[in-house]
Amino acid sequence: MANLDDYLSAINIKIEKLDIQDSGDVYMLVADENYEATAILTPSFKKLLKQKIPGEVIIGIPSRNILLIASKSDSKAVMSVAGITYSQYPELAYSISPFIYTLKDDSWQQIDL
Repeated sequence: MANLDDYLSAINIKIEKLDIQDSGDVYMLVADENYEATAILTPSFKKLLKQKIPGEVIIGIPSRNILLIASKSDSKAVMSVAGITYSQYPELAYSISPFIYTLKDDSWQQIDL
């Protein structure tokens, strides 16, 4: 875990807002096209989330290189993340999950809408 955390810090991961009209504030983790999904396990990612996204967050991980993020209080963004994740999951190589998750008690838990 420490090696992964060090690697992600070295490549300077960042959270960028996507330009999707009428979809709320949807963000994406930018790393190296391989480790976006595994970033959720690291302390540096959780720290970055707290700095960039207000309140409770939700994530969608349709594949290993796509990590979508939104504030749980932004209902448009939550629905956008859920819709993109669900629709893209079967189409993508290295698919991970069609579901969305939230961080509770330092653990990612699947949520239903």
